[in-house]
Amino acid sequence: MKLTYETINLLMLLIPGLISSSIYGGLRRKESSNSSSFERIVESLIFSFLVYIAVNLSYSWEPLAQAIKNGDEVTYKLSNDKVLILLTFSYALLIPVVLGAVAHYDFHMKALRGLKLTDRTSRDTAWDDVFINEKRFITLHLKDERRLTGWPLYYSNNPDEGFIYLSQVAWIDEENNYIESKSHGILISKENIDLIEFMLTPSEESAQND
Repeated sequence: MKLTYETINLLMLLIPGLISSSIYGGLRRKESSNSSSFERIVESLIFSFLVYIAVNLSYSWEPLAQAIKNGDEVTYKLSNDKVLILLTFSYALLIPVVLGAVAHYDFHMKALRGLKLTDRTSRDTAWDDVFINEKRFITLHLKDERRLTGWPLYYSNNPDEGFIYLSQVAWIDEENNYIESKSHGILISKENIDLIEFMLTPSEESAQND
């Protein structure tokens, strides 16, 4: 496929946005299969726009690289401005990190929920909402009727995969006695789990008993 110089210029302009989009996608823990090519292109365009606005406000913007057509001849020009190059790639790294943190901690949607404009969160699933917001010990009720308690050190961000790695693990017998596993942790898949119980913290237990 033959690329026109306009297409080449557009691709060059999108490079900072593509970098930002990749970083943002990694921070959001989204699977690439969940996003269409069109959505990724739009996201890259938005990030490129934000990067170039930031560069222009703090310094001065010009294309880092461009294809120039003179008759039938196409030449390529690279910017010699080291400050411009440094600022562009610094913003391409910084902006997705900041926006990724905002999305992860749900700051923007929390503000919108406070204004009664939505009930949604910024996360894709209730699974992510619960495990991110509820930092506490859990008890797994297994399908064979055994119970296992511990700290969810790692967990799948995809509920369909449903793996949970418990540390500080103890089995709970029928008389509610805790039997330490004497291991670093146990990896459990969703096929073995009937339900997940999120335990009260000591302060919540004290308040409940008062």
